[in-house]
Amino acid sequence: MWCFKRIKTSFLSARQFFGNTPVSLIDEGRTEAYKTWSVNEHDVRDITIRLDLHAMSTFLGHSIRQHWTRVNPIRNVEVPSEADAVRMHILTPSEEKGYFMRSQVAEPA
Repeated sequence: MWCFKRIKTSFLSARQFFGNTPVSLIDEGRTEAYKTWSVNEHDVRDITIRLDLHAMSTFLGHSIRQHWTRVNPIRNVEVPSEADAVRMHILTPSEEKGYFMRSQVAEPA
């Protein structure tokens, strides 16, 4: 199940690119153009494109069930690999403080 925040983030980008384009007109060509736009205009990395395309694919699957479109063009475009993805969690100040508090070792007597 996709996380709501991930889908929301992905759709901000897709909405900016596709605007009011009807779902039925989103095809492989427009999807490839979206990938190119994401890289050229926003310097997006492959892992982000991958996540955005998976979120779009989930939506397009729903769109097929609702009869808004007949195909899911994501199935026919190359989705970047996650093999080289680097994931980082930047600690908040409170997380960092908690980490250092837990990591302190009592000095021997």
